[in-house]
Amino acid sequence: MSDIRSKERPLPGGRDVGEARSPDRKDDGCDSDRRWTPANGLLVLIPSALFLASKAREGELDATFYSVKALELVAGAVNLTLLGRNMRDGFMMTGRLKRRAKTTG
Repeated sequence: MSDIRSKERPLPGGRDVGEARSPDRKDDGCDSDRRWTPANGLLVLIPSALFLASKAREGELDATFYSVKALELVAGAVNLTLLGRNMRDGFMMTGRLKRRAKTTG
């Protein structure tokens, strides 16, 4: 039985699997984005949604409700930003999106 991990599989961008994380690649914080996105959803968005649903069901639309709603909107915007950055990094890794050349002014 052959080990599937030992086979060389090219990425869609034409690079081998080992080249996706080359040591000379600049770390742009992508790994930390992958950790913050689910944490944001599990620790902020889900509890906020449950809290807001219970407050709305009881008809208590007070200052606490609107404060938590504002927090939920900000956390949702952060989550969308992190997901977009993650998608951009994935496209750059596979070659579907090219890096911009830096120009000096």
